[in-house]
Amino acid sequence: MCQSRQRGFRRNFILITATSIWFGASAGAVEQTCALKLGAIKTVTRVNGADSVTLEDGTEVKLAGTLAPNARDGNAAPGTWPAETSAIATLSSMLLGKTVEIAFGPARTDRYGRHVAHLFVGKGENRIWVQGALLSSGQARAAVAPDMSECLPELLAHERVARQSRLGLWQTGLYRPKAAARTALLMYLRSSFQLVAGRVTSVSRTKSGVYLNFGANWRDDFTINIPNTVASSHPEWAASLDDVFKDKFVEVRGWIERRNGPMITIAHPAEIEIEPENPSLRNRLPRQSARSWSGISQDVLPERPGPGQPDTDDMAIPNEKRPEPKTPGAVDL
Repeated sequence: MCQSRQRGFRRNFILITATSIWFGASAGAVEQTCALKLGAIKTVTRVNGADSVTLEDGTEVKLAGTLAPNARDGNAAPGTWPAETSAIATLSSMLLGKTVEIAFGPARTDRYGRHVAHLFVGKGENRIWVQGALLSSGQARAAVAPDMSECLPELLAHERVARQSRLGLWQTGLYRPKAAARTALLMYLRSSFQLVAGRVTSVSRTKSGVYLNFGANWRDDFTINIPNTVASSHPEWAASLDDVFKDKFVEVRGWIERRNGPMITIAHPAEIEIEPENPSLRNRLPRQSARSWSGISQDVLPERPGPGQPDTDDMAIPNEKRPEPKTPGAVDL
């Protein structure tokens, strides 16, 4: 959770600090202070969805650092997906008709001309960071773009509160981590935002970046890509990746793409977290069943359970024809 919120040396800055966010025990603690530049104070006149609002002057604001649940996640009809309707109701109750303070990171707009910002509502001890409130109640997941990765450790700290208590969308198996070994499932989920967990078997370095491999065959197995832009921004962390991650059980978040096998390219080191070695961690992964994905062709998928039938894989199987994001991992999260 946020430890403090205070004005910086100038009145137009706000700082959000979090206690020791670790990117790996051997790499040392990497603490990030979330410095945002304050913008205007406006009234929210419309809630456009679970992560977007319109202000009194007609400006649309996309909530930075959050990925809201969507009906497409569960192959549901628009307006019927419980996680989405709950998130919209929460955001409406929090902001509709209220005055908000807008704060920006380095990038202010996305490719669609929308403002991408952090919002604060209320005053004094009642002042609320909107993103933090949504994440800690399970109404969104923490997600950043390469040019908008500010405050990710703080966002993750709030998300962790909801995950530990299975609040909101974390009650649904579809949003929980997928096993890295289930490559057919991950390939099927390409172009979607997922959490993936598994053991890193090797670390490879090339001219284009660093790769964390989760199997012996990099052409088929799951891989994490750490591009040079991320490595160069965190040189001490990048230099110790071999010692930090090899043979460790980790969880990564991001958009799955097809690069030989399934791959996630990170935008910030905090998107990879080393998990503790304890048996209870298995409960966070989808249950294995008789219809294991390991022996299923990427082009042949098991039938989805009928109405009222349990899903033995602890997740809903998405529709193969569901729309894919235009630019996975870009600013339009």
